[in-house]
Amino acid sequence: MSEERDSLVAFVGRDAEGARSLRAALEALRGSPAVDPTLRAKVDDVLAGRSSMRELAQEPVMRELAERGLDQLRRELAEMPPEDRADLTRRAAAHAAATDPAQR
Repeated sequence: MSEERDSLVAFVGRDAEGARSLRAALEALRGSPAVDPTLRAKVDDVLAGRSSMRELAQEPVMRELAERGLDQLRRELAEMPPEDRADLTRRAAAHAAATDPAQR
């Protein structure tokens, strides 16, 4: 397993800010009392460099957790006033453009 290929930075397309955000999210996930101990151990392995983010993303328990999060996001977006949703879309597009390595 190549450390470069499997690092958090590589996983997010060499985006250092994205890697910091991903690390913070993984640390929050690891610290959540609602997280299954098996998943917590797998997150620990990724944060310690013993496993890859790609491997973690393929775990059924992680995929289920991601699906629940996406479902929640879909509900929140559906309930958001159109003006707020449009503003969020503009801000997301600006952020994506600012962090796109192809634009650098």
